[in-house]
Amino acid sequence: MRKNAIFMISCFLLCASVVAGAESAGTFQDAIDHYENGEYAKACEVFESLIGGGAMTDNIFYDLGNSYLRIGRIGKAILNYERVLVLSPRDSDALSNLSLARSLMKRRDTNVPENPLRREGTHLLALLSIGEVAVGMWICLLLILSLTFVHKVKRIKVYGGDIYLVALLVLFFSFMGLFRIKIEHFHKTAFIVTPIADMRYGPSEESAIVSPVYDGMKVTILRQDGSWCKIRMNESHQSGWVKTSHIERINFITTRK
Repeated sequence: MRKNAIFMISCFLLCASVVAGAESAGTFQDAIDHYENGEYAKACEVFESLIGGGAMTDNIFYDLGNSYLRIGRIGKAILNYERVLVLSPRDSDALSNLSLARSLMKRRDTNVPENPLRREGTHLLALLSIGEVAVGMWICLLLILSLTFVHKVKRIKVYGGDIYLVALLVLFFSFMGLFRIKIEHFHKTAFIVTPIADMRYGPSEESAIVSPVYDGMKVTILRQDGSWCKIRMNESHQSGWVKTSHIERINFITTRK
């Protein structure tokens, strides 16, 4: 009797998971159908609902970015292409479409020339995803522990062991630093997602305007005060306050409904 009950429960759970998967796939197909029929705004709604339900994949972010690009929501398109690159940093389609979306921005944060060294450093950081950096960090740690065990505990002499150990330690702490930078970028990076907004000196409509900010501009969130966020422009380094409704974080986990 007990075995039968377990079997029936297992069958029920299996059927439920199949049905849930079919419903999710159907909803995704609905979004694709809307897109192919030129109903881009509806496609955006369905893709957003999928993400709100926890279906946060690079394919969905990519298709959502394409849908927003079609209706002229440049900031939203850039945001979602950037989210693709968080998960798949070498995705050629996302990189190409991101470049296209940036070229369509009405205004860009170009008050100061870009530092070539900083640009190259940014490109290097973008080559690996957070997951890849974490895996690299763990591999280095395991190799360090293995080498230490063999060399110190088993008393087996490894030619050049100390040099390997130092090299692995340097690599490990490099990965750790890169991981910290990646996590900070993931939590603090945001994009302007409205055509234009006023960046002010304080978190109030009465505060003087520092400068306008435009759709698609990349910013760093410094802190939040109620419905206001203090941001810093990534290139000009100007800072000020904007309403939270004008920006959206790249962090798709905390935006889940």
